[in-house]
Amino acid sequence: MKQRVIWKMFVLTILTLGIYRLYWFVKTRREMMNLNPKVKIMSPLFLFIPIVLIVLSIGVFMVSTIRTVANQPAYCRTQSIGSSSNVYPRPLPKECRGGPAVWGILLIYASFFLFYPLVVIWLWGYSKGVEIISGGHTSFAIALVILILIPDGIDILVIQDGFNKLAEVPPAGNSSGSSTSLPA
Repeated sequence: MKQRVIWKMFVLTILTLGIYRLYWFVKTRREMMNLNPKVKIMSPLFLFIPIVLIVLSIGVFMVSTIRTVANQPAYCRTQSIGSSSNVYPRPLPKECRGGPAVWGILLIYASFFLFYPLVVIWLWGYSKGVEIISGGHTSFAIALVILILIPDGIDILVIQDGFNKLAEVPPAGNSSGSSTSLPA
């Protein structure tokens, strides 16, 4: 695994508003998979599924709302409901009632609730890779807890520190006498 300077990672995470964290995940995922063929981690594009769903559902919600308003009679848009001249606001006529489609609202909620479980599924596979690469020094459970519970940006520093320590130790069981170079 490539050694990285922890303080530089921290500064980059802050300066890029967390985008470096995603970049780090992509790079270290590739390094782990190149280092050991047993490591299988889903593509980070998997994490864009809920983001795309969120954007699409907000678009559906907006289109649904615009269509509802556009299909109402003109007097519905100019009617003053509850103005100061009316002590008792009059109820909206039936043709002026309505809002966005219910399924549009449900799609927004579903996409937001889908995001976190998909992130946990991806981090599950990543944590298994960390355990394989570290030879058990960083267990799957510890890596998963670090990545889920420690605040974003600091979690990658802890995992990278473990990767840096692995790169310092020569590989065990190298009987051929030749040095094994780790991918940069």
